[in-house]
Amino acid sequence: MDQMVQTYSCKRKTKRWPMTFFFNVIDVGALAACIVWLTKNPQWNEKQCYRRRIFIMELGYDLIQSHLERRQHQPQALQKGVRIAMQAIGLTVATSQPITVSTDTAKQHCHLCPRERDRKVVTHCSSCNIPCCPDHHKVICTVCSETFLG
Repeated sequence: MDQMVQTYSCKRKTKRWPMTFFFNVIDVGALAACIVWLTKNPQWNEKQCYRRRIFIMELGYDLIQSHLERRQHQPQALQKGVRIAMQAIGLTVATSQPITVSTDTAKQHCHLCPRERDRKVVTHCSSCNIPCCPDHHKVICTVCSETFLG
């Protein structure tokens, strides 16, 4: 059994023994489920030499299917890589509406000050939109700005 578990394993290098135990439980459970499935359905993928691998792939997909369906309706919580992966397996992901945060009420830390100063500001740079404090923020007229940018 150890040799069969070792062939297809989900174990990862970790120093935490509960995670090691959890990975082992998943490996043994997947092996047991595969044995039961193949006993009940001996003709399933009979001509394939890697039936257990196919079973584990389908088992993993079936286990995450409900989670994927739940997440596909929350596009703002999905990172770009996750969205691309979900589209690659055939799930349609709803497009997210850009969330607009009101800059006049949301205070953020100055991007240019050291963290120890802990300066929270509402002003942002007009070109790159980073939050900046009065020490790093200059107010200039349109003529000067045209001269500076022009």
